[in-house]
Amino acid sequence: MRSIHSESPAFNTGVLFRCIDTPATAGVRLHGYQVKIDPSPSRRWTGGIFDDYGRNWLWLYTLAADEPARTACKFNEWSRIRVEAIGRSLKVRVNGSPTARLADDKYARSPIAFKIHSFGADGDAALERNLIHFKNVRIITENPARYALPMNLPAREADPTQKFLPKP
Repeated sequence: MRSIHSESPAFNTGVLFRCIDTPATAGVRLHGYQVKIDPSPSRRWTGGIFDDYGRNWLWLYTLAADEPARTACKFNEWSRIRVEAIGRSLKVRVNGSPTARLADDKYARSPIAFKIHSFGADGDAALERNLIHFKNVRIITENPARYALPMNLPAREADPTQKFLPKP
């Protein structure tokens, strides 16, 4: 993905990749890796990776201890996000800064989806401004390794001790 822009500090979204369909009884339609897009000043999670699994999530690569990664996305400005998913290697950059490098193979290959949160604005002008804009989205499927960039973050395996966290 090339560029994102958010105008609301309370709104967050994400890009799911290597998604799988969920059972008909599930509360959501897809599960998969999600690159979080959340430039809110209180969280600043844009560029982290988690397993989006219905009513729960599992952080696979958190930005909690990486201040440069947490500040790479600027609120209310256009930001560039690059996601590379080649084999077990998952890499994310925000505005050129490395934010995540994960080695995992839970989801091997599948579709990409833009996360859409539903909420009732009910005429509330502030809630109706909760927008995220995407532009210049590019998806490379032919020989993606040719476009891979080196990254100075060490690859981290998904932490098997992580616990699922309920979504707020």
